[in-house]
Amino acid sequence: MASVVYSCLCHGLAIDQRSNRVSIFDIIENVRTSISVLKSQSDANGEKIPKEGDWILSQVKASIITQFSRSQLKDPEEAKARIRIVSDDGQTFNSDIDVEVDLKTSISNRIIHDLETVPLCFRVGDHYQFFVVEFLQNEEWVEAYRTPLIVRFVED
Repeated sequence: MASVVYSCLCHGLAIDQRSNRVSIFDIIENVRTSISVLKSQSDANGEKIPKEGDWILSQVKASIITQFSRSQLKDPEEAKARIRIVSDDGQTFNSDIDVEVDLKTSISNRIIHDLETVPLCFRVGDHYQFFVVEFLQNEEWVEAYRTPLIVRFVED
């Protein structure tokens, strides 16, 4: 099974075409998302929304970069991985990003995914975890890497 060398959420990155080196800009440890538009609305019971526990759809303009490596350097392999945003209680909402990891011709593989086009759902009051899981032969997802991502809800 492939292993994760590193994974991070960032605002930008650059790859030097000659040396294949990566420069990562502005690593993201927390996300701020606006709730002021929703504050003026009410739910069916007349209560102000959003309130603790409500889901909010938001766009996160960032990139995820993950470096995978062969588990045994001499053995070519491939794997399926997914990247998820998960709440403290383990729930997600349509935030899975599936990737194919090809380590047949190279001992490592870097995957870059732009989140600008992926809407993410956050639940008010929760902290979230950004992590990568790997696909095993028995078709079960197993966590491979985890890093905290704190979501802060702000009013404009």
